[in-house]
Amino acid sequence: MIDDNLEQWLGKNVLVYPTPLIVTLRHFNVDWTTFSGSFEIVLDDVVVQERVDFSLGITGKPDIQLPMFHSPMFVPASFVAIEFSNATYLAVQRALELALPKMKPLGRDPITGEVIDSNTSLMERAIDASVFRAMLARIDGSYSVTVDVSQS
Repeated sequence: MIDDNLEQWLGKNVLVYPTPLIVTLRHFNVDWTTFSGSFEIVLDDVVVQERVDFSLGITGKPDIQLPMFHSPMFVPASFVAIEFSNATYLAVQRALELALPKMKPLGRDPITGEVIDSNTSLMERAIDASVFRAMLARIDGSYSVTVDVSQS
């Protein structure tokens, strides 16, 4: 159960964003050696104050890590620092999947028998190596991707 003081603190400090019509991801900062990084989100014309992190998930799709408050008011728990509607979160996920190259999941490929694990190079995890190389060149500080929330 959340303490009343903590609940009030979260109410004042968690940024809650309404569902926009469009979501734009921009100002990417990517570490291609780990396939992780961060980006800025714009909801319609509102810039989200905190950058959002991502990393390559075990499914081959990017995982999103929203900013968190860790142990606020000395409570041994973490809470999200920003809240989006489910529709907004799905739009962010879809935009990120459009922005980044498609990657193979961890595990044994049922067709080829190839084993993909955490030691497999990113180039080998790429579904299409030429697309992966193109993404390396394309995604920089000026790259952005926009999606319609109603299409997510």
